[in-house]
Amino acid sequence: MQKSLDALGAFSALLSSADTAREVAEALRRALLPFGFEACLFAQLAPTTTPSPTPDILADLWPSAWSRHYFTRGLVARDPCAALCLRTSQLFSWRSIAQRRLQREERSVMETAAAHGLQDGFCLPIHGANGQVGVISLAGQSVEHSRNVCFVIEAAGYCSYQKLSRLRQQSARPVLTRRQAEVCDWVAAGKTTAQTAAILGIGEATVEQHLKDSRARLGTANRVHTVVTAIRRREIPI
Repeated sequence: MQKSLDALGAFSALLSSADTAREVAEALRRALLPFGFEACLFAQLAPTTTPSPTPDILADLWPSAWSRHYFTRGLVARDPCAALCLRTSQLFSWRSIAQRRLQREERSVMETAAAHGLQDGFCLPIHGANGQVGVISLAGQSVEHSRNVCFVIEAAGYCSYQKLSRLRQQSARPVLTRRQAEVCDWVAAGKTTAQTAAILGIGEATVEQHLKDSRARLGTANRVHTVVTAIRRREIPI
């Protein structure tokens, strides 16, 4: 248990000073090195039944040769770990996947990863409110599987993913148009659709359309979620 506490203490110190996505990923990787984890990847998968061949990579600390091979060949679409991440929010081990009855292409992905030094690992799926599925993939040649290790992975993993998401939002370019931002700004101020329409000199249907378009651009579920996300992204002032 002391080893786990020491790992979390070291992770906290590294995470607090991390200013880039790579530094966040490195903080997690270094915290898990004592347990055999040598590589990690942060990514987002589109909310579909099968993984997209081009996931959104947030931070990549996989071996460069494996990363290049994996993404240029679109192996995520055949990766059984990626597929399971879409169906569960529970931490799971690569070992548990390898013990299943896999298709030949799925097993080939696992075997090729092992050939690149990633023989065992864990995946931590993080399902967001907007349907996006975040994934932290952690691996090495020989990793520990104890309950304490799982606790460290989950505690440090969630914290690092949250910070990485915040850094990304802060550096993201605006995705809302000027008019969409104006509508969201007035909604954030508590104005109704009718009041917003009167203030901006546009129709109520146009206000609703701007809100609908804003939800699509921000990947949000409703009016409140849209406003909160716009504020977090600094699309509109607080």
